[in-house]
Parts: sequence; structure tokens; C-alpha cells
Amino acid sequence: MAAAPAESPAARRDEIPGAALPLAALAALVRGVEAGDDVEGTLAELDGIGSAELVHTRKCTPRELVAAAIARIEKTNPRLNAVVHDRFEQALAEANAVDLSAPFAGVPFLYKDIGGFEAGERATLGMRLLRDRDMLAPFGSNYADQIRAAGFIPLGRTNTPELGLCATEMLYFA
Repeated sequence: MAAAPAESPAARRDEIPGAALPLAALAALVRGVEAGDDVEGTLAELDGIGSAELVHTRKCTPRELVAAAIARIEKTNPRLNAVVHDRFEQALAEANAVDLSAPFAGVPFLYKDIGGFEAGERATLGMRLLRDRDMLAPFGSNYADQIRAAGFIPLGRTNTPELGLCATEMLYFA
């Protein structure tokens, strides 16, 4: 009995919107991933240095890293309520234009909603009052400039207690 033909890589590219490689192929580049392995878990094990190495060795593109991170956030965030402001479309566009010579070129990154503000983007400091008024940062921070200069691609902001003063509570975006 003849073996079934292998599925072509092009047939699985829809696993990561906008990616040139399917998620399984990207994970296989990280370490020897076999069929049936936890592909998302494999990518989640990478730190910033490991992710940057994939880009610098041309095993994947910044857009593929960003798209894989977005896919994981979209899958897990409804349960976690961790990412309260996303900027996925902008991040995908920025991944196409990132300086590949930067040390962390294309590595996905999330700001805590307490700092690292970029001009014109949401800035609520975990406060419902600022969220309800759709507060935008009037200017960018030095921290955000340094993150960008290193090549990181911000995907959004994570939940934080009001003004960062106490433990995170779910009232803000629950």
C-alpha cells in the first residue's frame, strides 16, 4: 500500500496569517519537531535571543515571528485577559520594515500598560477612567524608543493594576 502524499507547505500557510512558512515548519526550524508535537509550545519556549537568532540566521522572517505570536495571543487571551490593547495590524506592517541588523530584529514584544508609551497610542496606566476616555499618549517615552531601536516589534499592552499600585485585578477589562 502506497503512503499518502505529504501535504505541501503551501497548503498549511494559513495557520499563520501572512506568513511565508506554516507554523509547523517554523517550529521545526527551532528544534526537530515531529508530526504531532506541540508546535505552539515549541515556539513559546523561545526567549528573545532564540527568536532573534532565527531571524539573523534567516530561518524565519520577522513577519513570521510576529504572526506566530499574534496567533498564540488570539488563542490564549480570551482565557487570560492579559493583552488589553493590541496593535496587531501595525505590528505586521512594522515587521516587514524592521532593520535586520538590529540585535532583536523582529522579536515580538508586549509593553505593560504602565510605561513605554508611544505617541498617539493608547495609554491608560490601568485606569478605567482613561480607558473610557480613550486616552492616547501625547508623546513617546525614551523606553519605547530604546525598545524600537533594538528591533523589537510591540504587539500591544498587557493588563496592569491602576497606576501600578497594587495587585492586578480583573475589574479593568473584565
